Amino acid sequence: MKISLIIKIVGTMHLVLGIALWGMLIFATDIVAPGASPETVVAVQGTADVVGAHSVGIGLLLIVLSFIKDIESARLVLVGELVLMICLLFIALFNTFHPYWGPEYSGPPPPFWLIIVLNPSLCIYGYYKGT
Repeated sequence: MKISLIIKIVGTMHLVLGIALWGMLIFATDIVAPGASPETVVAVQGTADVVGAHSVGIGLLLIVLSFIKDIESARLVLVGELVLMICLLFIALFNTFHPYWGPEYSGPPPPFWLIIVLNPSLCIYGYYKGT
């Protein structure tokens, strides 16, 4: 598989995750946080829209970087993405297993776990076997 295709796939995953987060903030606040006070919803929306924008920005950046022709530079992009995903994995595991948030909190939603497993796997594959 070509490294440029892997970078485009990884970028698209970030893009979709950010857009989905925005969609949840706009259309599903009653589903995501039923019974939350308006102040809490506004505070969460203020943080989550920045996280969504960050994810969309990383996705667009990776899609643009997928046009790099130099294989070694493209591999460095994959290494950078892998480091980012390792950081996200650590915080996701912390949020899932640490009792700080309380027993009712179970960590990130399943689509996030799909991305946090698939994304680094593609990066590792692309680094070693990509052309």
